[in-house]
Amino acid sequence: MADLRLLFDKLADEMVDTGEVQPGTMMGFPCLRVRKHYIACKDINTGTLIVRLTKERVSELVLRGSAEVFAPAGQEFPQWAKMSLPDEGLWRQVLHEARKLAEN
Repeated sequence: MADLRLLFDKLADEMVDTGEVQPGTMMGFPCLRVRKHYIACKDINTGTLIVRLTKERVSELVLRGSAEVFAPAGQEFPQWAKMSLPDEGLWRQVLHEARKLAEN
C-alpha cells in the first residue's frame, strides 16, 4: 500500500510544478490553492486527502465508498471529501476537478 503522505506530496508537487496551483497552509495542514481558493489539503497525521468538490461529486464518491464527507469535530462540510484510500488515479482526477471548480 502506498504511503498516503507521499502520494499527496507527489501529486501536489506535480500540480505546483506545472503552475496549476500554489502551495500553502490551511488550519496548519499543507494545502493547495488556486488564487485565494483552497482546493485541497493533507491531514499531516494520516496523509488523508481532503478535497473541495461539488456536493454532488462528494455524494457520488461517498456512495462508491471512495470517500467520506469531511466532518471535523462532527460538523459536516458537504463540499469537502475525505479520502483515506491511496488511489493515485482517483486522487489526481479529483485534484484536477477541484482546480477547475476553483477557477470558475
